[in-house]
Amino acid sequence: MYRKRPVKRLKIIVVEDKTDQEKALNRAKDLLDEADRWLEQDIGHARMPDKFRDAVMYAMESWLHRQKITPARGNGRHSMTGQFMEAAPERLRQRVHSALKKISMLQGQTSVFAAGWALKNQLDGRREKWRRDAATAGKQVGALIHLIENVKQTPEGRAVHDG
Repeated sequence: MYRKRPVKRLKIIVVEDKTDQEKALNRAKDLLDEADRWLEQDIGHARMPDKFRDAVMYAMESWLHRQKITPARGNGRHSMTGQFMEAAPERLRQRVHSALKKISMLQGQTSVFAAGWALKNQLDGRREKWRRDAATAGKQVGALIHLIENVKQTPEGRAVHDG
């Protein structure tokens, strides 16, 4: 009396998820973009150095993943930073060190006179210098991310940078 209808079976397609290396690199780019937007909008001054620092950390994590090294998380950022500094080539270590130094300098400048920024319409020389320094830090972090993104692996497992 009742006929069974044919059941359509859905085809299951396995979509490969992004690798940890890609996720970390994309997170670094997103953080840098957010800091750049804040700089352009003249907001988030106290948090901007943290965004830059986090972008550098994610870039280092991406590099470690690409080298097939599991990032150390035992002592937070310090463990992974030490691990990166031991494994990375000299040129890359220098770039990271330079970017982190610039970011620390921004952090110190922000904490010294952040209270004076409460009056947004008052632009002074220190604030403009900070904005120029923040733009420079953003460029350094962007160049670092680009450098890490363009790392190629040799058959021996060594990192070789393009350009």
